[in-house]
Amino acid sequence: MSFFDDGEETEPRPSSQAPRGTKRPSPRRPQQSGRSLPLDQHTLMVRRLIAAGIALVVLIVIVVVVSGCVNSAHTEALKNYNRDVSRIATESDEQVSAPLFSTLTGAAGKSAVSVQVQVNQLLMQSQSLATSAKNLNAPGAMASAQRDLTLVMNLRAEGLTKIAALPADGAQRSGQAGQHDDRR
Repeated sequence: MSFFDDGEETEPRPSSQAPRGTKRPSPRRPQQSGRSLPLDQHTLMVRRLIAAGIALVVLIVIVVVVSGCVNSAHTEALKNYNRDVSRIATESDEQVSAPLFSTLTGAAGKSAVSVQVQVNQLLMQSQSLATSAKNLNAPGAMASAQRDLTLVMNLRAEGLTKIAALPADGAQRSGQAGQHDDRR
């Protein structure tokens, strides 16, 4: 016999309550009164309003985020365009304008061929910068500025083309001018 088989503790104790019957309680059924139906409709409407409010907040957040991204992209495009225009303008000043004026100022002490070669090199550089300016991707707001930049760079290249053509024309004209002066 084991320790747990003691007779005193295994016998059921009498309970202080009267024994219940074996009848199980019936499940609760919803009441079919007229009052419970509007309560359910009210709850449904409150839930729909809450869902609509949450959807509206989510929609506003999405619109704000997308708007911020679009504005950021537009601002970044303007910064990139400005940086590219500044680079082209700086290169044009440093690699075309300053050397051109230096070449033309010192042309009296140099041979015409040397000056012609330097002007032709500057012309090629100017045409390259004009092409770079033309190929820039300008944001919509900068379309007129882009046209102006392209015009300026093309005019500079055209001016250099005419200057490059001057020594040959200049020599002929000075010879013709000398002939006209001899007649007088």
